[in-house]
Parts: sequence; structure tokens; C-alpha cells
Amino acid sequence: MTLFEVLYSFILINLTFVLLELTNNITDLLIVCIVLLDTINLVAIIAKFYYDDNYKLIFFKVNNKVYFKLYKKYFVPAKESRKLGRQHIGLFKVIKRIERLIYKL
Repeated sequence: MTLFEVLYSFILINLTFVLLELTNNITDLLIVCIVLLDTINLVAIIAKFYYDDNYKLIFFKVNNKVYFKLYKKYFVPAKESRKLGRQHIGLFKVIKRIERLIYKL
């Protein structure tokens, strides 16, 4: 019994053996594999399209005021709003842009 079977309590079936049983010759199997690879590539392209459509690059200018986002395990008790205070701190002023994503606050 493999670790995957223990964790998820089912067995992964090797797709190659299933396709070999369904098809009689190797050329049919190669055609099916090429179609599967094309489908996987198409799904990856569609996923990237949706990601790019919803993702927004944000750059700050000098004198902008920004919040500093904390990691999930860290939080600061809030005075104004609990929800905002637990995730973000400050209103920090951007003093200088050092590189593309590096700022001096």
C-alpha cells in the first residue's frame, strides 16, 4: 500500500494502461496522448488568461500612503477596526522607490 492510498483511500490508475486496453495499436495511443497534451496546454492557457484578467499590478509613488500587510500568523491588536487591524498595520509614507517592488517607507 502506497502513502497516497493511505492518505486518500483510493488508488490512482495509470492512464497509459487504461488507454492501451481501450486501443488496439500504438498509433491510436499516441494520437490520444497528443490530444490529451493539447487539452492540458489549452487549459493552462485559459487559466493564465483568467489570472491575468483579474490580477492588477500596483506601484506606489513617492508620498503615497500605504498599509503594510502582515503574514497570516502575525497580527497587531487594532484600535479602530478589528478586521483591518489584524491584517494590516500603519499608514506608512513612501519616501523613496529603490527598485521595482522595493520601497523605503
